Amino acid sequence: MGNVKVKLNSAGIQELLKSSEVSAMVSDIAAGVASNAGAGFEVDVQPGKFRAIARVKPATKEAENQVYRNNVLLKALHK
Repeated sequence: MGNVKVKLNSAGIQELLKSSEVSAMVSDIAAGVASNAGAGFEVDVQPGKFRAIARVKPATKEAENQVYRNNVLLKALHK
């Protein structure tokens, strides 16, 4: 076998990770986690410095209590 050298284009990778397609993908995943967690959670998708970022956070006091008492967001990741 011959030696293969790969040189990554950092700017191209960052552009890909911040693209609308990747944003839509992380948004879909976050929406699934919010759905698994139950009522009262919202999804926030933002472009970060290097990649698209999605957050699932409690929107109500009841949901916030569920996070603290039952660790519902962590459990929602594994459903």
